[in-house]
Amino acid sequence: MPHGGVLHAPPVNGRRDTVVTNAPPLWSTLHHVAGLTLAHLELQSAGVGRAVRQAARAASRATVDKAVATVKTGTMHLLPHELGLGASRLVERLLPRFDAEMVVVRRRRNFTRLAEALDGVVEVIGAPLGRGVCPLFLPIRTPRKRALMQALHAHGIDAIDFWARARPTATSTSFPRSPPCAAKCWSCPATSRWTTKPSIGWHIP
Repeated sequence: MPHGGVLHAPPVNGRRDTVVTNAPPLWSTLHHVAGLTLAHLELQSAGVGRAVRQAARAASRATVDKAVATVKTGTMHLLPHELGLGASRLVERLLPRFDAEMVVVRRRRNFTRLAEALDGVVEVIGAPLGRGVCPLFLPIRTPRKRALMQALHAHGIDAIDFWARARPTATSTSFPRSPPCAAKCWSCPATSRWTTKPSIGWHIP
């Protein structure tokens, strides 16, 4: 699926029909590939990589982003017409290059490292990890949400605010946990690309 998930179609009467989807726009795919390449460069070389990524992103916002319609991924954004989009064919070429078991091992390891570094500083949701869990993010709950996110962004650390707003239909009566979650919860990526111990704990005031 365009957001990175997998569409699972259960068999009906013993048959598993193939779901036909459309390929995402080529320019959108190339846009995401360029962004991920720059993110990897920043991870490998924090000083030079960060400067190059920031310059490229600024140039992109002023030029490419205005001319190319991209299908956003990793956000709360989703338009109805995008539900018919599948993954790019590029994914088929990339998947064999990944060691799925090692991705799980690294994500679990880095989640645990972050949780231990933040122990006693902020509340980490989901720690310790249950058996078989492969984390995508490290969710954090704190009343200092906005200030901490700004502090991490200042150090070049991605902080993801999926829960910035509660949906209008998620009232405090029907979903009492939704408004507090929107006010206090955010997350950091539990990426599998870290090979050394992250220092996120030192950046939280």
